[in-house]
Amino acid sequence: MICGKFHTPASIKTQMVLNIAIDFTVGLVPILGDIFDIAFKANLRNMALIERHVERQRRSAQAAEMGTAAPGVKAPASAYIPRIPIKKGATGRVLERAAA
Repeated sequence: MICGKFHTPASIKTQMVLNIAIDFTVGLVPILGDIFDIAFKANLRNMALIERHVERQRRSAQAAEMGTAAPGVKAPASAYIPRIPIKKGATGRVLERAAA
C-alpha cells in the first residue's frame, strides 16, 4: 500500500478507509449511488490526503534543515527528505516518496 512508502499516520489511514466505506455504502443504492460516485470521488480524496501529508513532511524537513521551526509542524528525526518523483497522482500533481 502506498501509505507505507510515505509513512502515513493512522489518522490519515482512518480517513481514507472512511472515504472508501462511504463511497461503497452509498454506491450500493441504485441510481443515487451512481450520482454520488460521480461527485464524491473517494480515490481522489485519498490521493489528496497523501499529497498533503507528503507536502507537510517536506516542509518540516526543510524547516529542520534550515534550523527554523515551521508553525504547527514537528521536525522529523531525519533532517532532510529528498524529493523523488515516482508518479503522477489522480489530481495531476507529482507524488514524492521520502527516501530513507
